[in-house]
Amino acid sequence: MLEKCEYVGWGAAESGDRKISLALISPVTILTLQYLVLASLGIIDTDRASQIQLLSKLLVAVVFFYALPVVLRRNKMKFVRNYLIWSSVFLLHYLMFPSNRVYQQALIFPFFAMCLPAFIYSSSIIDIRVFKDTLLRASHVIFCLGSVLGLFVLSGKVLIGTYSMSFSYYMLVPAIVFLNDFFDKGSFWSLVLSVVSTFFIVAIGSRGPVMCITVFVAMRLIRPPRKLTNTQVLAYSLVIMALASIVLLMPSFLASLESFLARIGIYSRNIALALTPGLHIEPRTAIYENVIIELLECPLMGLGIAGDRFVLGGAYSHNIFIEVLADYGVVIGSFVVLLILALISRVFFWKDMREYSFIALWLCIGFCPLLVSGSYFSEIHFWIFLGLVTRGLKWGDRLL
Repeated sequence: MLEKCEYVGWGAAESGDRKISLALISPVTILTLQYLVLASLGIIDTDRASQIQLLSKLLVAVVFFYALPVVLRRNKMKFVRNYLIWSSVFLLHYLMFPSNRVYQQALIFPFFAMCLPAFIYSSSIIDIRVFKDTLLRASHVIFCLGSVLGLFVLSGKVLIGTYSMSFSYYMLVPAIVFLNDFFDKGSFWSLVLSVVSTFFIVAIGSRGPVMCITVFVAMRLIRPPRKLTNTQVLAYSLVIMALASIVLLMPSFLASLESFLARIGIYSRNIALALTPGLHIEPRTAIYENVIIELLECPLMGLGIAGDRFVLGGAYSHNIFIEVLADYGVVIGSFVVLLILALISRVFFWKDMREYSFIALWLCIGFCPLLVSGSYFSEIHFWIFLGLVTRGLKWGDRLL
């Protein structure tokens, strides 16, 4: 994966990777700070919130522009090619599906200003170790910001409603990053930070991030390093014993945790749903059925980009595969779905174990959430994952 280094001095390559890494991790870091400010001031969904959100976008834009010269030096043609292709696809759907235009317009900024650049930036990284180090450092910042907000909510000083999906996905980053660091180094401190992050997710977040953490643990356990150090043996053993204890004592553990949170005035939607029999996916099922019924009316053409929004009155499919099929139709959509699955399967055969764990981390942060929530047109972490997993892929003799 380091073949490009022969064209660039190693110091310059590392400096460039550092700039790109800062750009890629800046959105979630700034968004966590933004959410802390908005929630603490109680101004979410107000005019003042819009001003702060605009400032956040400007800050992210500054960091992305800071790294842009590095990306253009490394991947100028990929930059041009991707923007030409996606602009053409978007324009074609804009002309062919006029009923979707109001929703397509809302996707232009998040996709072309955030997601597509994230894909090109992450695919331009030469040494993943630099990105990994930057992400670990940024996770400490995200953890601190999220923990402050979490403590405010638990103490009753800040109100965010029954639960906060945004908060839980922000805390998903440190939860998985620190867990990965624990697997790699056996660091007890990283385990503590991961457990605390997960606690906040369970207490005041949504269920999706819990699923993502579970998938990541499974991916690390099914493919451990070939040569485990003593600390790694301890780390893997602790995780396996913890999982066994959780499975065996799940009902009583959750009941005790629910009782503890109730005493401080916190209702955990996650715990309440876990203790109630059933999967509790009826709202999602209704969304899936509505989109699929409309798709079956025009299976070849599909509903067009943002067609699910038109069908659902502004909501989205909450599942990446259904969204892709709805956007492009059964034929093209099935090809795209198979392509995504092929890229995911590539992760499991990654040769470098250090890179495997890091890309698995991004698969769980970027792809797994799209199975139950979010949209691939606005989920920047999904495009970071795609950029990382496509590094080194070639078409003939040329890198894609």
